[in-house]
Amino acid sequence: MKIDSQKSIAMRDLFSKRLSELMQKQDINQVELSKIVGVSESAVGKWLLKKMLPRMGMIQKLADYFGVPTSFFLEEHPSCMNSLGFNQFSLSDSEISLIKKIRSLSPEGQSSVYDFINFKLISENAKKKPEKDNLMVAESQLPYGDNK
Repeated sequence: MKIDSQKSIAMRDLFSKRLSELMQKQDINQVELSKIVGVSESAVGKWLLKKMLPRMGMIQKLADYFGVPTSFFLEEHPSCMNSLGFNQFSLSDSEISLIKKIRSLSPEGQSSVYDFINFKLISENAKKKPEKDNLMVAESQLPYGDNK
């Protein structure tokens, strides 16, 4: 019979707490998470019930999926808490729905969405710039300019 050390118990407690918080925040259930990271539902259940801690490679996969550093799962007071804005903002239902849809895509599909978003941001910013530039060009072409 294996006797758990206090440190091991505390680490499983913290991991379970943080994983539960992220799953609630993203409105993801145990079944969905198991499919996303490629493990059995019972493995996710053991993590949440504090019976097992995943290997570091799986913790990294979870961190990548949720967009947090691994320290978020493993350290009581990770330096990332403030920079993540954890519990400092909330998403609308439509934003959550959009995030879920993006996360359900393959990595290539997600990359295409990010490329499209960046394209739209660049094109919208470019549309704003020419208005200012056109105004300056128009002023320089006014008939009463240097032709006195």
